[in-house]
Order: sequence, then structure tokens, then C-alpha cells
Amino acid sequence: GAELTYECISQNQYILTYSFYRDCDGVAAPASVNVNYTSSCFPGGFVNLIPQSGSPTQIGNVCPSATTTCNGGVYTGIEEWVYSATITLPGPCQDWKFSYAECCRNSAISTVDSPGAYNLYVFSLLNNFDVLCNSSPFFLHPPVQSVCVGQSYCFINGASDIDGDSLAYQLITPLAATGTPITYKFPYSYSQPVISSPSVTFNALTGDLCMRPTQSDVSPFAVLVSEYREGVLIGQVERDIQIEVVPCTNALPQ
Repeated sequence: GAELTYECISQNQYILTYSFYRDCDGVAAPASVNVNYTSSCFPGGFVNLIPQSGSPTQIGNVCPSATTTCNGGVYTGIEEWVYSATITLPGPCQDWKFSYAECCRNSAISTVDSPGAYNLYVFSLLNNFDVLCNSSPFFLHPPVQSVCVGQSYCFINGASDIDGDSLAYQLITPLAATGTPITYKFPYSYSQPVISSPSVTFNALTGDLCMRPTQSDVSPFAVLVSEYREGVLIGQVERDIQIEVVPCTNALPQ
């Protein structure tokens, strides 16, 4: 999974941050990432983001006694890589877009045809014309990768905004490039990324995605957070996440 956020440090100057969540059994993380920026007002370009000090860190939901694949174990291990750089935009525009595509999606994905043929693509939008210095929303929790068959679970996709702007959430189809959505196998979809009983639900006010999966699957989904100030759209951030549904033997507390 991944997301791309920005923080305003002065007019037209921003710190871009790309958070990349890597399966330790997958391909290596990139040494750096070239984020594309475009707008209808000025010529675009690329800015190179490099890993922050301390990257990567391990995240996940295994017990402290378990050893993940990041350390030679058998349990799924996830690394979070954080890349950043400062960019100075040439001027204000209502539709600045930052984007990055990483090849390739996990071939273990079971709900998409030929998943390894798709890039992992994320984007964010910035309107620095109506609001001169605005920072994007940021997610409060890293994505959790494992869900148990037959057990209820809610992904907490809640975000925060340091400027106090209004946030709205929606599910979108994960992308492989600008304007290129991935294609799910039937009966999966962007709103029903796993087989669940009852069906998957999504809360547009909080970003919570809740499910009770009925079978093992590996599936992507994407959340778009839109940021408003006095009714004007001033920013968007997309997060692309991969769900792993696995059989579990734990006994739930009563």
C-alpha cells in the first residue's frame, strides 16, 4: 500500500511525503521515488524523494513472540518506508496534482486479473489558489494487513488535518496510472473488495471500512479523503491498501 501527502512550509513551498508499505516477501523498496507534479496553470515536472532517517520500520499485527518474514520468520511482515523532499511550485493553481506509480502490485492478489501487470499508483491534489498555504490531511494509523475469516473487523482509515478543515471520505477503484483503474474479478469490486457476510460497509464520515470475510483472499482497495474549507475543495489524498484475509485459530473474547 501507499499514500502521498504534503505539508506547506511557506507560500508555494511544500514537503512531499510518500509512505510505502512493503511486504517483506515482495520486491525491494525503491532507493528513491520520482513524484510527478502537474497543473493547468504551469508546466509540470518531477521531484526526487529520498528515504527519511530511520526508514524502514516494521508494522503489523502479529504477537510480540512471533517472527515475521522481515526477520526470517513465517508470519507476514510489513515494512513502512517514508520518503520526503521539499518542492517549490512556480505559483498558485486550483488543480496541482502529485502522483507516483511503483511497479508492480503483489502477484498474490486473488481478486484482480493479472495483478502483477498493474502498477501501485497513488495521488494527491492541491488547490493553492483559493488557499495559499494548506497542508493535506494525513492518516492517523498505518494500514493493517491481516483479517480473520469469519471474524468482524473494521479498517480505521480516519485522517486528521492540522488546519482544521472539513474531511469527507469515499471508496474509489485503485489505480494503475492516471485514469487507469484496476479490474476486479466478479463479484469483487471497489466497494466489495472481499466476500463478506454481511456485506462490506463504508462510513463516508469516518472512513471506517467494516467486514466479516467468509473466505481467504488478498485484495486491494482505495480510500480518497477530500478536504474542504468553507465549502471549497482545497485538497485530496488517496490511500491504496491491500487486505489479507487468512484463516485464524484464535478464540475471540466474549
